[in-house]
Amino acid sequence: MRKSILYCEDDSERELPCRWEICGACRGNGTSSAYLGAITESDREPGGAWEDPEDFGRYMRGDYDRACDECDGAGKVEVVDEDKLDAETLKAWREQCRDEREYERACAAERRMGA
Repeated sequence: MRKSILYCEDDSERELPCRWEICGACRGNGTSSAYLGAITESDREPGGAWEDPEDFGRYMRGDYDRACDECDGAGKVEVVDEDKLDAETLKAWREQCRDEREYERACAAERRMGA
């Protein structure tokens, strides 16, 4: 699903006005190590996944970073400019976004249950 398309009840699609924002996932850097998950203090203790100080140093330097999953390395994302929408379109857009979030939550719950 394109993030700037409103899917209408009559099965038509309407492209919405957009603007650029700094990517919230990578804060505009274009790279991220989020795929590695969070590193806790216990990970840095003996026997932990990041106990080697040199390895942890490489992590902190960004050596394990890769292109951000959200912006594909651009550091910015295109978002719908809600200020340019009329009230009816804004309501429909927010409902579509809410429905999409609910769907994603349901999919995540099914994955956790092994589906």
